[in-house]
Parts: sequence; structure tokens; C-alpha cells
Amino acid sequence: MAPDPTADASPSATGRPQEEVTPAPTPPRASPPATPRASAGWPRAAAWYLAIGLGLWVVQALAIRYWGIKANSGAQVPFPGREWLGGLFHWDGGWYAGIAGDGYAFRPGTQANVAFFPAFPLAMRAVAVVVRNEVVAGIVVSALSGLGATVALWTWMGRMGLDDRKRQTALLVLLLYPYGFFLFGVVYSDALFMLVCLAAFLLAESRRWWLAGLVAIAATAGRPTGAAMSVGLLVLALEAGGALAVPEGDGLLARWRVPARVQWRELRVWQVGPAVLSLAGLAAYSGYLWNRWGDPFLFVTVQKWWGQPSGPATLLKEEYFHLLTHTDYSSMLSRPQQGLDLGTRTVQGAILVAALVAVPFVGRRFGWGYAAFTLVSVAIPLWGSKDFMGSGRYAMAAFPVFVLLGEWLSARVTLARTWLVASALLSAMMMAFYAHGAYLT
Repeated sequence: MAPDPTADASPSATGRPQEEVTPAPTPPRASPPATPRASAGWPRAAAWYLAIGLGLWVVQALAIRYWGIKANSGAQVPFPGREWLGGLFHWDGGWYAGIAGDGYAFRPGTQANVAFFPAFPLAMRAVAVVVRNEVVAGIVVSALSGLGATVALWTWMGRMGLDDRKRQTALLVLLLYPYGFFLFGVVYSDALFMLVCLAAFLLAESRRWWLAGLVAIAATAGRPTGAAMSVGLLVLALEAGGALAVPEGDGLLARWRVPARVQWRELRVWQVGPAVLSLAGLAAYSGYLWNRWGDPFLFVTVQKWWGQPSGPATLLKEEYFHLLTHTDYSSMLSRPQQGLDLGTRTVQGAILVAALVAVPFVGRRFGWGYAAFTLVSVAIPLWGSKDFMGSGRYAMAAFPVFVLLGEWLSARVTLARTWLVASALLSAMMMAFYAHGAYLT
């Protein structure tokens, strides 16, 4: 946790003349007072995950049974159990299954699977050795990762000093998040990415920095926003070693205890090395692309063939504003897909902005390493998405924001119940739409 903002750091408190005082470095960041046995109660967290997951699986099974699957849902590969679990395999799931089964391919001028990072399809390929099917393997990896992430989040909240009531509320805020159905077996990389990040942060909180950096390799090999893990790990280690200094005075940074300067004399290898090590996942994938196709950043290059070229058009969200100004609002009742297209993009953009606003509050409550992690997790999709599509599920990685919200709601029982009921209904609706093949995020 960040140092106490009420602590007296004024020169007069030292008892020496003001002109003799030199700015003191920020005290090393101590772990928050953890609850007794931070992992205690994890079976309850796992039970919540299983109960919610079962409910969502029933919803998707009913949706495909009575609503069917759209022909253009992007993944029409048959697999064992498709009549019951087909709602978990759409859109990017087909790309991941293709990578797991046949590897990477690239042809200039066309959409190519090199846009997808390798950690999740590699995990799918490993599990497919046992289950004999890449799609089933993807469902297994996603579901087990979601369960693992749930237990890890419960433990992390205990390390942050949250009691069981606050932990349960925060956990439900995340699991019932309307885009949270990606944690429950949907063949996407989100659940695995969240598990890896939480595992790395738990290791860092236990001061096993190098092991944390090693685990975080899977994050930077998992998606472009994996760089957030490296940045968060670096700032967390610098905080822990007292290598960051907070400005003195009564300015905004000083009042919020925001570290704004590095104390170079306090810098140690263990503070920087694990974060650098964690970048090995990105380096390995870039090296593979360079060796095979001569472009270490091919995953960026191909974005122009996915309609998201780097440049002002994407940064300024021209696609979204074109949709906003050219939608025929009078025909939304007869053509609800228009409202869905605009609505889901608008909501996802609002979620990113809300998470961005929460960054300083995350830093003050949990430490600036988690604030840095949240900032980069949000900034990359905010920068790189042409219309906010995908941001809803990418925002799940910013788990400290959900915990912060859950902690706040836990003191407001009526509001918390209202929030969770509404969120559960929206989550079920989103699962049904996705199972049908609607493109939601």
C-alpha cells in the first residue's frame, strides 16, 4: 500500500533548520496488513466461480438450442459437444484454434493469425494432446484459468488487507461484470492472461521477484497489453526498495503521494531485472516473426488489414465517430443490430475512460505499481482501437479497479445488491448474445 498520505514530512518535523534539510527518500513500500492466511476462504471463491459459470453455460446452451448460431460468427469448426458448448466458440476462437492446430501463417494484404500472441494457443496445443481437440482444449484452458484467476484474486485481496465481506463483493463485481463471461470457458485468451498477471503479482508481494518476472513472461507472450505487467512489476519493485521519491510540499503529487523521482542510489538489480526478464515473452515472439518473415513487429503491421492501421485515424477514433454520426437512429427498432453495434462500442469506451479515471485511486489504495499496471492496461486499447471494440474484455485485466469498486460497494449494501443483480442480468444477456454469434467485443 502507498505510504500514509497524512504522515508529516515537513522540514520542521526534523527539528533542524530548514536550510539544512535534504529531501528524504520515500520509505520502502511495505505490504499491506494481510488478513490472517490471505488464501483462507478460497473454496468459497471457487464455489462462486463454479456457480456463476454453470449458470452462464446453461444460458449459452439454451441460446444455441432455441436461437441458433449465426452463420457469420467466425468459427464454424465442428468439435465434440458443440451442440451444448457451441456458444463458447466464436470469432477470435477460430483463429486461436487454427494457430493451436496448424501454427502461424502470413500472406501480405490479408488478415493473418500473426496478430494473435502465442501463449494461449500454445496452452491449447499442450492440452489438446490430452483431449484430442483444439477447441475443447481452448474451453478447458479458459475455464481452468478462470477458476485459477478467481482463487488468485481472492488471495491477492487478502494480501491487500480486505476482509471476507469486501473480498466477496469485489469478486462478484468482477465475475458478474457483463463482459466477464470470457472468464468461463470462452475460447479467448482473457482468463489465462488474468491468471498469469495475478500469479506474478502474488509472487512479487511475497518478494519472490525473479520468479514473478519468470511467470510474467507468459503475460508478455499473451497479448500486446502484456507490457503492462512489466511496467507494473518494475514500479512495484522500485516502491518496495524505496527507490521512488514523492515530491515535498503541498502540490497535487505530494498530497496524493505520487512517486515522481527515482532515487538512483537506492536502485538495485532485483528491482529492474525481473521486469526486464518478463519482456522475454514479447522478445521471443518478435524474434520468431523476424526470423520467419523479416518483421519483428508483424503483429502491428497486420493491423492495417484488420482495419486498424497505426496513425491518427485509429488514435482519434474516426471509425467510431463515423458510426456515431451516420447511424440512422430512427430505424433502430426495426434494425436493432445498429443499436447493438453503436451501443456496445460506446459502453466499452466509457469503461476505458472510467478505468483511466480510477488510476490515481488505485495507486493511493494499493500502491503505484498497480496504478502503473492499470494505466498501461487501459492506455494500450484506448490508443490502438479504432472504435473501442474489444475494450470491454481487455478492461478485465485491470483487476485493481474492480476490487476498488467492490470495496466501495461493500459499505453500501443496498447499492451493492442492486449493482450485482443488474450486472448478473446483463451478464446473462451478453452470454446469450455471444452464444448466438453476435459480435460484442
